[in-house]
Amino acid sequence: MLAIAAVPGTALGRLGEPSPASPAAWAAAGAAIRRLRDAPLPPGPGQAGRGLDELAANLDGECEWLVTNGVLPADLVTRNRQVAEAALRPWTPVFTHGDLRVDHVFVDGDEITGVIDWSEAGQGDALYDLATLTLGHEEHLGDVVAGRTKPPPRRCSRTSASPLRRTSFAADRAPIRFPRSGRLYA
Repeated sequence: MLAIAAVPGTALGRLGEPSPASPAAWAAAGAAIRRLRDAPLPPGPGQAGRGLDELAANLDGECEWLVTNGVLPADLVTRNRQVAEAALRPWTPVFTHGDLRVDHVFVDGDEITGVIDWSEAGQGDALYDLATLTLGHEEHLGDVVAGRTKPPPRRCSRTSASPLRRTSFAADRAPIRFPRSGRLYA
């Protein structure tokens, strides 16, 4: 709760509810994802960096549980498991947040003010964060992708950059300076 209290603005949205954020705020989230992808790789894998065999085994276990417990019809689970197979593909590791839920991204107007919960960050599949962020908000996928394809912004929040300052791979970089506004300027 302390991290949330320290970040100005409001969450980009909540799962299961319409997002109050503008398309420009969603595009800013896409730009923040791009900025993260362009950062040096952290030393190890994160949540989004699990191997294909592990992902497939977890998915198969979840599908089995859904059918065994009568949560969903077997034919629906089978069809969706076949669709999910497309996500099980080789990928090039990038820096990922690993838990980039819509309620972990904070905005003030159209600007990203912070990203919280970096516990799952590490090397991983770039599409994992994109899928997690837009889960339940597919209507904003185009906005996020548009933000990812534009040049990244020249600033991000102090909260978003804090894991970069604390990790060993950033130790040889120049100190980060924070102007009075609290924003980090790259």
